[in-house]
Amino acid sequence: LLSPRQHLLDHWAGHDAQASLTQPRELLRAKGVSITEHAASSDAPDEAILQVATQLSADLVIMGTRGLKPLSAAVLGSVTQGVLARGSLAVALVK
Repeated sequence: LLSPRQHLLDHWAGHDAQASLTQPRELLRAKGVSITEHAASSDAPDEAILQVATQLSADLVIMGTRGLKPLSAAVLGSVTQGVLARGSLAVALVK
């Protein structure tokens, strides 16, 4: 069960994520690129991304280059670092 506060945080995070994907989604679809989107909540997001990408037989995972944690965000976000370190899938990094 989620507390009301956690539920609100998850809702806002999901809304922000969807809003930030609007422009890239439209640009890629206009170019004829097939896109599959999947949302998940996990204590280990890098593992969840790899699991979903494997299940979908994804050709490419596109990720941002920095996260929200100041220490690990110096070069790459910690989730991005985890996907790169643990996975064997093609990953494209964007600012």
